[in-house]
Amino acid sequence: MAALLDNGHLTGGDGHLHDGGADRPASAGRDLDYLLTADGLAFLADLGVTLPDGASPAVRYCIDWTETRHHLAGPAGRAVCERFLSAGWAERLPTHRALRVTPAGVRVLDSRFGIEWPA
Repeated sequence: MAALLDNGHLTGGDGHLHDGGADRPASAGRDLDYLLTADGLAFLADLGVTLPDGASPAVRYCIDWTETRHHLAGPAGRAVCERFLSAGWAERLPTHRALRVTPAGVRVLDSRFGIEWPA
């Protein structure tokens, strides 16, 4: 989500939990309304991400309890996850909700999102 915000693909907040709102770690976010920009829609389409028709809002977020940062959720989050899995950029692990980023996924994160994955 941070990369989408940093690259202007998403607007609506800074991706961090702030005091004074209703949002809490390990919960669905409610304080902000994030929106995909036209560039963001084009970026996701170019990546092969297909957003469901009529999904409103397309972007939701949840609060990571360890980093207290916003994570992409909702229809857009599911579509990005599905694309990473179908392309072989990530794979599910046997534990609940855990994924492993593959070497091909590391390259995509770096080249397309500007994320340097730790070795």
